[in-house]
Amino acid sequence: MKKAVSLFILSAIMLSAFAFASCSEAEPLPEGVSELPDLDASELTASLADETGEIQWPAELLPEGFPVPKYEEIYSVEREDNELRIVLLSKRKYGSDFPEQLYSQKLLSLGYVFYVPENFEGGTMPAVNREGWRVQLAASRSSEWLKPLAEKYGYAYEINVRQTVLEVPDSLFWKYPSPDTDLGYERKKLDEWPADLLPENIPVPDAEKIKSMEVRPNGVFITVKDRVGFENKLFEAGYYEMSLQPHRDKDGNYFYIEYGATETIDGEYYITIVFQFCKYNEYIEK
Repeated sequence: MKKAVSLFILSAIMLSAFAFASCSEAEPLPEGVSELPDLDASELTASLADETGEIQWPAELLPEGFPVPKYEEIYSVEREDNELRIVLLSKRKYGSDFPEQLYSQKLLSLGYVFYVPENFEGGTMPAVNREGWRVQLAASRSSEWLKPLAEKYGYAYEINVRQTVLEVPDSLFWKYPSPDTDLGYERKKLDEWPADLLPENIPVPDAEKIKSMEVRPNGVFITVKDRVGFENKLFEAGYYEMSLQPHRDKDGNYFYIEYGATETIDGEYYITIVFQFCKYNEYIEK
C-alpha cells in the first residue's frame, strides 16, 4: 500500500480550480482576535520597503514561526478583512519545481493540514492549523490574474493568511498509523459486507461494483471499479477529503486509497481502486 498521496496529487488537488476563494467580510473572527484596519497594497508595501525600495518579508504581521517562502521579490502586500495577502515573484530551477508546492510542504511540516471544507464551492484547498490560522495559495500556472506578473522571473504566486473560527474536528490534526501498521485483524477473504469490522458510517457500494473484499492485519480492504461514485459517498458520509492520506472522520476512523490499473469492463473504462478502512485505534497519536 502506498503510504501517502504524492506531491503531484497534492498539487493537483490544491490547484484544481482556477478561482481563488478569499474570505468574506461576514466571516467571523475567533474570540479574542481584534478587527484590524484594512491596508491597501500601496500603503502597506511602502511601509515594508527598505532604503533600496525592496519590500521585506512582513514577519511582524504574521503568526509567530510562520515559514518564509522561496522568492526573488515581493511584489505586493495588502490586508483586507483581517486577511494578509502577499504576492511573490519567483524563479523555477526545474520544470517540476513549483514554489507554492514546496511551501505547502513547509506548512505540512509545521502541523498545518490541507483539506476540502464542507460545502466547498471551488477555489484552492485551504490549510489550517490548531490555532485557527488558515492559509490559501494561488499560482500563475492556474490563476489568470497572476500570469502577467510571472513574466519577470518566470513564476508568481500568492499567499493569503487569516485567523478564523476553526470549524473542523481535532481528528484532522491527529497523526495516523502508516498503511502497513499491524492493527491485529485476522486475515481472511470476505463473501459478505463486513459491517461489524467497519466504522458505522461506511456506505455500502453497489454489489456489481465490488470486485473483492478481504481482511488483512492492517485493515479491511474493499476493491471497487467505480472510484468516484464510492469515494463521493464516503465524503458525504462525514469523511474529510485530505491532501495527504488518510482521509478521516470526526471520530478518527480513516481510510487509505490505492490506485490500481485501468480496466475495460463491458466496453467501459474503469480504474480499479482499493480502499483500506480502519477504525479508530490505539496507534493514533493525538
